Amino acid sequence: MYLIPEIEASHDEIKALRRTIHAHPELRYKEMKTSQLVADSLERWGLKACRGLGKTGVVGELTRGTSSRCVGLRADMDALPITENKAFGHRSQNPGCMHACGHDGHAAMPHVGCDPVFAAVQIANGLQAIITRNKKPLDTAVLSITQIHGGDAVNVVRNEVWLGGTVRTFTVETLDLIE
Repeated sequence: MYLIPEIEASHDEIKALRRTIHAHPELRYKEMKTSQLVADSLERWGLKACRGLGKTGVVGELTRGTSSRCVGLRADMDALPITENKAFGHRSQNPGCMHACGHDGHAAMPHVGCDPVFAAVQIANGLQAIITRNKKPLDTAVLSITQIHGGDAVNVVRNEVWLGGTVRTFTVETLDLIE
């Protein structure tokens, strides 16, 4: 692959920058140090850095010659509230926070992933069908799903979810049917 010689010459610096960002993740709208680091790096490389977009966003503008046209560079730099379990030199130094970038498995490909929250909702609905479709109408029973836990972040699909609840009946036979 052909790369611009300036980029090839900056390989070690770019790799060090990525590893620094990876080791010091900041959650969205709190990426003050990351934003500063990215903007300073862009300016050092001769690009115009527009700072403070959407609070912590940075846009780098690449222009050449006298044309008013430019190329805008954009990348996500926020971390996710996930504990990093990998062991390497640039792993997260911020507990419970990690840069789960595309190369770490965080990518915009929801159509190929599993969604355990969706599955948990389907299970909860299926359990209600036991009460309405399987037991005799005169056998009293209540099945309540009172908890569905799938993580704390609004932008992370967890690998697992757990459901909690209770079943109440008047007879052991009805309880056995539901279980």
